[in-house]
Amino acid sequence: MIIYAADHPLVLNGTYDREGYKPGERARIAQARARQERIEAMAKTKKRTGGAKAAAAKTRTRARPRQQDLPGTEDRAIKPLEDVAASYAEVRDERIALNKREHELKELALKLMKKYDKTIYRHDGIEIRVVPGEDDVKVRIKKPGEDDGDATDSGEDVEIEADGAASDDGDEAQV
Repeated sequence: MIIYAADHPLVLNGTYDREGYKPGERARIAQARARQERIEAMAKTKKRTGGAKAAAAKTRTRARPRQQDLPGTEDRAIKPLEDVAASYAEVRDERIALNKREHELKELALKLMKKYDKTIYRHDGIEIRVVPGEDDVKVRIKKPGEDDGDATDSGEDVEIEADGAASDDGDEAQV
């Protein structure tokens, strides 16, 4: 759309062109549009892939190798505290991984109990019980040599670990 005539004083002195744009304004507008299109394209890419931060978080691990002290340098850290903290973090990470595995096995046990339409399963020292009103199961495995009356009275049931090994900490297992 032409706003000014070619012989208009503002066009002749270079303030505006015939469509009413200042000199260089068309280029600035084109650059702004291109920049906005790039930003929108990046936003769509991040939504699709989860973004660079999410990808980096997936590949990142918490375990870091312990760095040795260089000879001749002064160490400001307290070595025993550093070792305890690193060991604690390793054990905590293992526990969290085992908790995830335990939760998966608990869901599988519940799914199988529902599949076979059972609320209680007992066989050869193994007892699986569906908790009424909850989506939860309790698993007890009796120690060899225990009869049925001793295990329930003494409370010395064995907890099932994620790898199937038994521990005798005296707590009731939930798998």
